[in-house]
Amino acid sequence: MTFDKLSVFALLKLAAGCAGFAAGFWFILEYGQRPGFGGLRGPVGPAIVVAMPGVLALIGLIEFASGKKIVELSAGWDSIPAWKRWILGTIIIVLALAVTIGVFTGLAYYRII
Repeated sequence: MTFDKLSVFALLKLAAGCAGFAAGFWFILEYGQRPGFGGLRGPVGPAIVVAMPGVLALIGLIEFASGKKIVELSAGWDSIPAWKRWILGTIIIVLALAVTIGVFTGLAYYRII
């Protein structure tokens, strides 16, 4: 199997994003609730630490799966008429919500979480 430059860079983005997400998550669990790190308390502080690496990982995953750069995908999405984008965006969000609820319901049913 041969990889082109886009696939290699997409995998690097995915790996770096996952590593950064894991490091940020570990940092939050290890140091986030200590008194000296008051900036990480509450719901927003920890989310900021893991959000950017998470976005990088998702961009790498999308680029690797589609074989196109995120800029090309964005240009293609923007070329769709606004009313179709609204309908497709709503369908995508509803499907993502259904998958998320289904996964967490299954995990709760089998007492994994």
